Amino acid sequence: MNKWSELFNIPFPDCRMCGQCCRCASPSTAATELLKKAKTDNKFAKDFFSIFIPYKNIEEAKKANPEIVERSLKATKKPDSKVSSENIVFYYCRYISADNKCLIHEDRPELCRDYPDSPFLIFAKDCAYEEWSKQCKEKYNELQEELKMLKEYKKEIEIFKCQQRLIGLYQQIQRINNKDYNLALTLPSLSLVSPGASWMKIF
Repeated sequence: MNKWSELFNIPFPDCRMCGQCCRCASPSTAATELLKKAKTDNKFAKDFFSIFIPYKNIEEAKKANPEIVERSLKATKKPDSKVSSENIVFYYCRYISADNKCLIHEDRPELCRDYPDSPFLIFAKDCAYEEWSKQCKEKYNELQEELKMLKEYKKEIEIFKCQQRLIGLYQQIQRINNKDYNLALTLPSLSLVSPGASWMKIF
C-alpha cells in the first residue's frame, strides 16, 4: 500500500491510464546530477535512464502536455526547487504504446511500480492521482500546523516551568528571611562566610 495513503488513511486510486506520467516526465533532480548518480550505480537513476528518453527541447515536450510543462517550469521558480528553469529536462518512456499501455508492465522497474511515491509531484489535469495528491497535501499541511502549535505549547510549558522555579526560589528566600537569617547575594570578594553558620554576611 502507498505509504502516504496508509499514513493519512486516504484510499489510493486506480490509474486511469492517461499515459501523461510516461509521456511527459521531469524528475526533481537536474539531468546532470541524475547522470552522475547513474554512473555511481544509483538504482533510481539507472532505472530511469533505462526507460526514459529526453525530449530535444521544451517546445517538443509541450506538444505532449503543455500544462505539465508550464506547471513544472513554474515549480522551478520556488526557493526549494532543486532544478532551475535553465536546466529542466522533460522525458518520455520508450515502452508506452499508442493506447497508453506499458509494453514491459510485468518487468517494469521499481520507480514505475511505486509511482506516485509522493503527493508533491506534478500530475496531469485528468490524472487519477491529482485529487489524491490534493487530499494528502491538505492532511500534511494540517499536521504541519499541529506541529507548529505543539512547538508553541512546548515553549509556553518551558516558560511556565521557569516561572515555577523562580516562584519556588523566591519562596525559599522568603522563608530564610522570616527566620531572621542574613542572606547576601553578592560578589565573593565583598563577603565573608560566618564561622558558625553556612550563610554569607556583608560588612
